[in-house]
Amino acid sequence: FLNKIEIIHNEKNRGLATALNQGIKNALENGAEWVLMLDHDSKPEPGMIARMVSEYEAYPEKNKVGLIAPEIYEQNIVTPTRYLMPRGKYWFERCTLDVAYRDDVLSVITSGSLIKTSMFKEVGLMPEHFFIDYIDHAFCLKLKKHGYKILLVKGAILHHALGDKTEHKIAGAKIIT
Repeated sequence: FLNKIEIIHNEKNRGLATALNQGIKNALENGAEWVLMLDHDSKPEPGMIARMVSEYEAYPEKNKVGLIAPEIYEQNIVTPTRYLMPRGKYWFERCTLDVAYRDDVLSVITSGSLIKTSMFKEVGLMPEHFFIDYIDHAFCLKLKKHGYKILLVKGAILHHALGDKTEHKIAGAKIIT
């Protein structure tokens, strides 16, 4: 396995989307069927990928899945991650993942996701006009626009540090900064 790792060095910081696309293009050139996205501040728990693949294999509409995502555990935060889910035609609600999987989430973070390489051929690569933020959301929305689902899998755990978040209590209210 280690002999198959290739490091792509850039002389200057060209942005996260460009870096992701370099890895995606390399995977496409080498005939990969899936791409696993990981950030430097992410740590998958053992079995994360196996759990995601298992749920995907049992999913009744595999051909409609464009991306499989793990359950995110934010470092330094005790509360569960909440995901944006549609509630009616124009409304959305942030909900925790309380079932084995959800296929109606609007968007997930890039890190930890497994993406079919056929999706990049069909909907395009990561949007390079976004330097670091909203890359994942823009890609998820492209998948949705093309009729694909995001399969969010409970129990496939990725520990992630999005910034340096901390919880505080102010006048009895919990505030995350």
